[in-house]
Amino acid sequence: TEGDDPDNPDDPTPPTPNEAPEIVGISEGLIFDKSWAVTAANECEFKIISHAEGGIKEFTCEIISDALTPEELGGMGIPNVLDLVNEPTADSLYPNYWNTLGNPPFSFPTNVGGQSEVVFSLTNFMGMMGVLGDYQHIFRFHVKDANGEVNKDLILQF
Repeated sequence: TEGDDPDNPDDPTPPTPNEAPEIVGISEGLIFDKSWAVTAANECEFKIISHAEGGIKEFTCEIISDALTPEELGGMGIPNVLDLVNEPTADSLYPNYWNTLGNPPFSFPTNVGGQSEVVFSLTNFMGMMGVLGDYQHIFRFHVKDANGEVNKDLILQF
């Protein structure tokens, strides 16, 4: 495959220093930028990879859903656009949402600035989304580092 040393296939060439960040599925069947038919029992885990010196500079997630509306999310103390690098300020609308996100049922990573790899799991959240009924939930991810940026949608169809 491209990037591998043909004389030694067990020793792939390391990523080039200017390679853009990646969002890579871990869970079986997980796809991005296409509707993924899921149930509450699905595992939903992926990782964010930065190849740049200094790691992740920006990581946001916008939640777009007829069931998980900004008002519904606000009732749980979280905004519909999550910034997982810059901590919310005390005067923001949801100043404690990192604490909410970092604990069950969410257990999402926060304060990921500077990291080179972050595992992100929605698995614990799938049951709650499944209870909401036959809805589509879009998680629009944006990741940026010194080498570039990547945008991907995780489109969960219950």
